[in-house]
Amino acid sequence: MFETKPPYAVQSSFIVLAPLFVGAGNYLLISRLCLKVLPSSYTHIYRLPVARLTRIFVICDIVSFLIQVSGSGIASANSWEGDTVDIGTNVLIVGLATQVATFAFFMAIVGRFHQLTRSGVRDGCGDGWRQVLMAVYISSVLIIVSDL
Repeated sequence: MFETKPPYAVQSSFIVLAPLFVGAGNYLLISRLCLKVLPSSYTHIYRLPVARLTRIFVICDIVSFLIQVSGSGIASANSWEGDTVDIGTNVLIVGLATQVATFAFFMAIVGRFHQLTRSGVRDGCGDGWRQVLMAVYISSVLIIVSDL
């Protein structure tokens, strides 16, 4: 009735999917930083509205997640044996490539935000945002390393 999946298959799925959730936190942080730190004249970064950055990147992450899950499902349909393994693995790789491309664009947004802060920030925003930006940089590098 119920087939058990090999433990390595479950473990691999969790390793592949975990960065999505950390990335979502980074998307939220950079969006909030843009709204609170940048002067109000900056409403867009690379033609993307600052107020919608989180939503845009989370939607991209959901699409990546669905592609990766469907790839894992296809590959494991016959207990990771047969022709479906190659198809599922290829779909999973497309999902990972989508995730990496999204995250590369996110890093471009973070870099642009950092560049814009050099020309000025809002009055009263304090210096704590610099530590948050550093945390976003560090966790983003770790996400990229885990994806590769």
